[in-house]
Amino acid sequence: DFDSAGNKFGEDLLRGHIYANGAFAITPEWKWGFAVERQSDDLYDRRYNIDGQNAKRGLYANQPRRLLSQLFAVGQGEDYYADVALLNFQGLRGIDDANQLPVVSPLLYAEQNWDLGGYGFANAKVSSAILTRDVGADSHRVSAGGEWRNFNLLPGGATFEPFVELRGDFYALDEAVSGKDQVSRAVGNAGAKLAYPMVRPGKVVDLMVEPAVMAAWGFSNANDPAIPVEDSQLYEFDESSLFEANGFGNYDLYEGDGKLSAGLTARALWKNGVELSSTVGRRWRSRADDTFDVASNLDGTKSDWVASTSLDLGRNLNLSSRLRLDDKDFSLNRLDIRASTSFDRFRAVAQYYK
Repeated sequence: DFDSAGNKFGEDLLRGHIYANGAFAITPEWKWGFAVERQSDDLYDRRYNIDGQNAKRGLYANQPRRLLSQLFAVGQGEDYYADVALLNFQGLRGIDDANQLPVVSPLLYAEQNWDLGGYGFANAKVSSAILTRDVGADSHRVSAGGEWRNFNLLPGGATFEPFVELRGDFYALDEAVSGKDQVSRAVGNAGAKLAYPMVRPGKVVDLMVEPAVMAAWGFSNANDPAIPVEDSQLYEFDESSLFEANGFGNYDLYEGDGKLSAGLTARALWKNGVELSSTVGRRWRSRADDTFDVASNLDGTKSDWVASTSLDLGRNLNLSSRLRLDDKDFSLNRLDIRASTSFDRFRAVAQYYK
């Protein structure tokens, strides 16, 4: 019998690990760095109680029971951001096959922003992800696009934010696995967000309430079944993307068609710095997309109710929760609660997820 590293049980083994990282300035706006995460076999860190497997060491964070080695460069100025990275994974899960884990060479993202004054704001973005595997589908993606939005204050205090986004994607695929050797597509959305922020100052606490709606229409049939879903497998639509035209924040899946989101945000800010805030809302879609699974919360024409609440008491205590309630019977589909505290050199974090 052999273990996951190919070593015969009962033999004397040299076991070990290396966790290392570094970052170096090239210019005031650019730096390069590296992170190395490697160990001799899957259970080494658990057998010897080695800490640090989940720490973020480089530009990108790993997942639990996955090691990530990376070489990267990143630059940021007043109106631009760019990063490029080479990534290599080691799987520590029982189901991981080293031949199926991708080598990413490279992962690239760049964004340029423009302030157009009274005409709003615009940006242009380029991105690429080159993934290769010994076994399984290779995926080479290059994307380029742009976005425009404006902010208008209407009579009576309402805010109106029109927007347009457009992007082109090109995929070079493994035809033996995907059925096509390449896929090209154009995706985009146009719409607007309307909100009515209300503020009531007080001697002890300031209250803020903002109801908002967002409506957008995008290209239909944006998701070709031949495109391998690499970056959106674990994605879940929640309150953080409630007013985004594309409910998926990544590239391989895109939310087109018509959609309408409505939500309410409330905040209470005490003069001593204590803050309580909450957001609740949901989304309606003109058409169901079979590409989206149940976990994504975008699989039908109505999303579940999503909500978040946070209480900030300073360093002494921070509480936050995220909630997802079924759209039909309000049963609990997700609950995530987190608490953290700090005293002097002591810090503690507790989290519960259902």
